Amino acid sequence: MTEKRVTIKRIENAIGLIANCIDKYDWQDDHGSWLLLNHLFEEKKRLENRDQLLNRALKYRSCENSNKRKDGL
Repeated sequence: MTEKRVTIKRIENAIGLIANCIDKYDWQDDHGSWLLLNHLFEEKKRLENRDQLLNRALKYRSCENSNKRKDGL
């Protein structure tokens, strides 16, 4: 697993733990728990978006290289 995948997995685990605590210990009124939960979701989304952007860039580069070879450059 790449470092980024491990980080995303850890974030998912933390989200699950906090969600369980909110539910089990009746933390619905604890503003800090919701802020932390929101931050973790945003961080997970940011890391996943970064992966998607890199994959698209690599795919674009691959297509550009293929087109250059076809054109004889």
